[in-house]
Amino acid sequence: MNKAEWCATYFGSEMPDCLPVPERREVSGGAWATFSIPAGTGLKAEELAAGVLLLLGEYGGLTEAGFLVWNGAVWQPLRQEWKQDMEPAALKEAVCTMLEAGASYEWEDKEAWELLGAEAGRGVAFSAGVEIPAEQKDGFAISFSAASGKLEISYLDSLYTEPFIRVMALS
Repeated sequence: MNKAEWCATYFGSEMPDCLPVPERREVSGGAWATFSIPAGTGLKAEELAAGVLLLLGEYGGLTEAGFLVWNGAVWQPLRQEWKQDMEPAALKEAVCTMLEAGASYEWEDKEAWELLGAEAGRGVAFSAGVEIPAEQKDGFAISFSAASGKLEISYLDSLYTEPFIRVMALS
């Protein structure tokens, strides 16, 4: 399968809204805030993504989501569908399979973002092993990064409060 066929297969239909429900319902403005907890070492992007997908399903009732994954150089798209009763290991495997397939293609700057059709200020990002540079966070509402033995959640404080993010992180 070439890149165009892969993109049409997985990203051809309209993307669902996949943000954790904002508490503040898009109050304009805001700044980036960060919450961190120890996460051990060696957490992989597919584990982080699968965990957040399970939380979105549990707390938000979602069964489909699209994200961007930072690999240290470019953004790569990720889209998953799952059932509420799906085993975590099966979801992790599905995420891993899609990330591996997507990694075989070259991604231009903003190409993955455009493929997802994410609105500015509503994107969700993941990174494992490398931190997402501040200049790459533009357009996101929330990002999850596992590096240096910690899970770091960066979020727009105009959408989320620290207590909400703390509960989500500890979940």
